[in-house]
Amino acid sequence: MSTLLHLARRFFGWWRAGRPDPSMQLWIGACLGPAESRLFWDQAVQDQAHAAAVGAFVARHRPERIDLITAALLHDVGKAASRLGPVRRSIAAVLGGLSLPMTRRLTAYRNHGPIGAEMLEEVGAPAIAVAFARGHGGSQAPASVAPADWALLREADHVA
Repeated sequence: MSTLLHLARRFFGWWRAGRPDPSMQLWIGACLGPAESRLFWDQAVQDQAHAAAVGAFVARHRPERIDLITAALLHDVGKAASRLGPVRRSIAAVLGGLSLPMTRRLTAYRNHGPIGAEMLEEVGAPAIAVAFARGHGGSQAPASVAPADWALLREADHVA
C-alpha cells in the first residue's frame, strides 16, 4: 500500500511543482560547477523542484558538505534521458514493478540511476554524487560511502 501511496503522491505532486525560485536558483548555481549546473537545469521542472528540496534538506543538516549537497541536487539527472511525463513515468513504475516488457524510453526511466551516474562521471562530479545517483533506490550504502552520509541522502530523498 505504501508503494501505491508513494506513486500517487509523486503523480499529483508533478502538477504542483514549479521551477525553483530565484534565490534557490542562485544557491543551486553556487553549489554546482558549470557542467553539473547544465545537468541540473536539463531536468524537467518537476525534477528540479524535487532535487532542490532534497539539496536544501541536506544543506540544513550538513551545510559544510558540498559533496553531499551536490549528490542531493543531482541524484535524478538520469531521468532527463527518458523525457517522460507523469503518466508514462507511472506506467514505467507499474510495468517495472511487474517485470513486464517496456519500451526503450520507459526502460531508460527505470534505469535513470545508472544513466545519471554515467552522466555525472563524465562531468567529474564528486564520487558520492555518482554513487548516490547509481544506487539511491537501495538502502545499503556502497563500501565507498559512509553509512551516515548515505542515510542522510536517502532520508532527504524520501522526505522532500
